[in-house]
Amino acid sequence: MDKQDKKPLTLEEAMDRLQQITEQMEQENLPLQQMMALYKEGTQLSQYCETVLDRAEKEILILEQKEEARDESEER
Repeated sequence: MDKQDKKPLTLEEAMDRLQQITEQMEQENLPLQQMMALYKEGTQLSQYCETVLDRAEKEILILEQKEEARDESEER
């Protein structure tokens, strides 16, 4: 996430940034303040990704239910 705390446009961008953060934090030679800032950003990105994935899962479930209902009505 950037300085203005905007959410990434895509899930893929957020996942890429999480990977970058992980790699930076694994270096172990960062000052504590920078490490904490990265941790905070990573936590926010993780929550964002979880929200996006939850929404996608709900949409899939709705589509599956509609498909099942359509199939049931065609069988009658």
